[in-house]
Amino acid sequence: MRHTLLKSLGILAVLTASLSAQSSAPPFVRVTPDELKWTKSANGVETAVVIGDPSKPGLYAIRLKFPSGLKLQPHFHPEPRIAVVLTGSMYFGLGETFDEKVLKAMPTGSSWIEPPGTAHFAFAKDGDVVLQVTGIGPTGTTPVVK
Repeated sequence: MRHTLLKSLGILAVLTASLSAQSSAPPFVRVTPDELKWTKSANGVETAVVIGDPSKPGLYAIRLKFPSGLKLQPHFHPEPRIAVVLTGSMYFGLGETFDEKVLKAMPTGSSWIEPPGTAHFAFAKDGDVVLQVTGIGPTGTTPVVK
Protein backbone atom coordinates (compact mmCIF):
# COMPACT_ATOMS: atom_id res chain seq x y z
CA MET A 1 0.00 0.00 0.00
CA ARG A 2 2.76 2.43 0.97
CA HIS A 3 4.71 1.66 -2.22
CA THR A 4 1.58 2.33 -4.32
CA LEU A 5 0.98 5.63 -2.53
CA LEU A 6 4.59 6.74 -3.03
CA LYS A 7 4.47 5.75 -6.69
CA SER A 8 1.19 7.66 -7.17
CA LEU A 9 2.62 10.75 -5.49
CA GLY A 10 5.69 10.52 -7.71
CA ILE A 11 3.56 10.37 -10.86
CA LEU A 12 1.51 13.35 -9.70
CA ALA A 13 4.77 15.25 -9.09
CA VAL A 14 5.92 14.46 -12.66
CA LEU A 15 2.59 15.69 -14.07
CA THR A 16 2.83 18.88 -12.02
CA ALA A 17 6.45 19.51 -13.00
CA SER A 18 5.64 18.89 -16.68
CA LEU A 19 2.78 21.36 -16.58
CA SER A 20 4.90 23.95 -14.71
CA ALA A 21 7.68 23.59 -17.28
CA GLN A 22 5.41 24.58 -20.15
CA SER A 23 6.04 28.06 -21.48
CA SER A 24 2.41 29.13 -21.26
CA ALA A 25 -0.53 28.03 -19.17
CA PRO A 26 -3.48 26.40 -20.92
CA PRO A 27 -6.28 28.81 -21.79
CA PHE A 28 -9.44 29.10 -19.71
CA VAL A 29 -11.90 26.54 -21.08
CA ARG A 30 -15.55 25.81 -20.24
CA VAL A 31 -17.20 22.83 -21.89
CA THR A 32 -20.69 21.45 -21.36
CA PRO A 33 -21.48 17.82 -22.23
CA ASP A 34 -23.55 18.83 -25.28
CA GLU A 35 -20.56 20.77 -26.70
CA LEU A 36 -18.31 17.70 -26.88
CA LYS A 37 -17.62 16.32 -30.35
CA TRP A 38 -17.48 12.53 -30.26
CA THR A 39 -15.61 10.37 -32.79
CA LYS A 40 -15.95 6.60 -33.01
CA SER A 41 -12.97 4.29 -33.48
CA ALA A 42 -12.92 0.94 -35.24
CA ASN A 43 -13.26 -0.97 -31.94
CA GLY A 44 -16.42 0.96 -30.98
CA VAL A 45 -14.84 3.32 -28.42
CA GLU A 46 -16.00 6.92 -28.78
CA THR A 47 -13.60 9.74 -27.89
CA ALA A 48 -14.15 13.45 -27.21
CA VAL A 49 -11.44 16.00 -26.44
CA VAL A 50 -12.38 18.11 -23.41
CA ILE A 51 -9.28 20.33 -23.36
CA GLY A 52 -5.95 20.48 -25.14
CA ASP A 53 -4.73 18.29 -27.97
CA PRO A 54 -3.63 14.80 -26.88
CA SER A 55 -1.39 14.49 -29.95
CA LYS A 56 0.70 17.53 -28.96
CA PRO A 57 2.83 18.48 -25.94
CA GLY A 58 0.77 19.91 -23.10
CA LEU A 59 -2.12 19.23 -20.79
CA TYR A 60 -5.10 17.34 -22.21
CA ALA A 61 -8.32 15.76 -20.98
CA ILE A 62 -10.38 13.34 -23.04
CA ARG A 63 -13.60 11.41 -22.48
CA LEU A 64 -13.93 7.83 -23.62
CA LYS A 65 -17.21 5.94 -24.07
CA PHE A 66 -16.93 2.17 -24.00
CA PRO A 67 -19.88 0.11 -25.21
CA SER A 68 -21.10 -2.70 -22.98
CA GLY A 69 -19.08 -5.88 -23.47
CA LEU A 70 -15.97 -4.19 -24.91
CA LYS A 71 -12.68 -5.75 -23.83
CA LEU A 72 -9.55 -3.62 -24.15
CA GLN A 73 -6.60 -5.92 -24.68
CA PRO A 74 -3.30 -5.25 -22.86
CA HIS A 75 -1.63 -2.00 -23.91
CA PHE A 76 0.35 0.88 -22.45
CA HIS A 77 0.87 4.63 -22.90
CA PRO A 78 4.06 6.74 -23.04
CA GLU A 79 2.92 9.29 -20.44
CA PRO A 80 1.38 9.10 -16.97
CA ARG A 81 -2.40 9.35 -17.09
CA ILE A 82 -5.15 9.81 -14.52
CA ALA A 83 -8.46 8.10 -15.26
CA VAL A 84 -11.80 8.76 -13.56
CA VAL A 85 -14.96 6.69 -14.10
CA LEU A 86 -17.79 9.16 -14.81
CA THR A 87 -20.53 6.59 -15.44
CA GLY A 88 -20.77 2.82 -15.28
CA SER A 89 -18.26 0.32 -13.90
CA MET A 90 -14.96 -0.36 -15.66
CA TYR A 91 -13.17 -3.58 -14.76
CA PHE A 92 -9.44 -2.81 -14.77
CA GLY A 93 -6.36 -5.03 -14.53
CA LEU A 94 -2.59 -4.83 -14.79
CA GLY A 95 -0.36 -7.11 -16.83
CA GLU A 96 0.61 -8.14 -20.32
CA THR A 97 -2.07 -10.83 -20.64
CA PHE A 98 -5.84 -10.26 -20.41
CA ASP A 99 -6.95 -12.18 -17.33
CA GLU A 100 -10.50 -11.76 -15.99
CA LYS A 101 -9.42 -13.18 -12.61
CA VAL A 102 -7.32 -10.08 -11.85
CA LEU A 103 -9.88 -7.48 -12.96
CA LYS A 104 -11.05 -5.07 -10.25
CA ALA A 105 -14.45 -3.42 -10.52
CA MET A 106 -14.05 0.36 -10.65
CA PRO A 107 -17.57 1.85 -10.23
CA THR A 108 -18.66 5.42 -10.94
CA GLY A 109 -16.39 7.84 -9.08
CA SER A 110 -13.37 5.51 -9.05
CA SER A 111 -9.99 6.65 -10.33
CA TRP A 112 -6.53 5.27 -11.03
CA ILE A 113 -3.15 6.35 -12.32
CA GLU A 114 -1.59 4.66 -15.32
CA PRO A 115 2.20 4.99 -15.01
CA PRO A 116 4.02 5.34 -18.35
CA GLY A 117 4.85 2.02 -19.97
CA THR A 118 2.69 -0.02 -17.57
CA ALA A 119 0.65 -2.68 -19.37
CA HIS A 120 -3.03 -2.78 -18.45
CA PHE A 121 -6.37 -3.99 -19.79
CA ALA A 122 -10.04 -3.29 -19.17
CA PHE A 123 -13.54 -4.65 -19.65
CA ALA A 124 -16.88 -2.81 -19.83
CA LYS A 125 -18.47 -5.95 -18.45
CA ASP A 126 -21.76 -4.73 -16.97
CA GLY A 127 -22.79 -1.93 -19.33
CA ASP A 128 -21.64 1.23 -21.05
CA VAL A 129 -18.79 3.14 -19.36
CA VAL A 130 -17.59 6.73 -19.67
CA LEU A 131 -14.09 7.66 -18.45
CA GLN A 132 -12.24 10.95 -18.33
CA VAL A 133 -8.49 10.65 -18.84
CA THR A 134 -6.06 13.48 -18.12
CA GLY A 135 -2.36 13.64 -18.97
CA ILE A 136 0.48 15.62 -20.47
CA GLY A 137 0.75 14.87 -24.20
CA PRO A 138 1.62 13.73 -26.62
CA THR A 139 -0.20 10.53 -25.84
CA GLY A 140 -0.28 7.24 -27.64
CA THR A 141 -1.39 3.65 -27.19
CA THR A 142 0.93 0.70 -27.78
CA PRO A 143 -0.61 -2.78 -27.83
CA VAL A 144 1.25 -5.51 -25.97
CA VAL A 145 2.40 -8.05 -28.54
CA LYS A 146 3.06 -11.59 -27.32
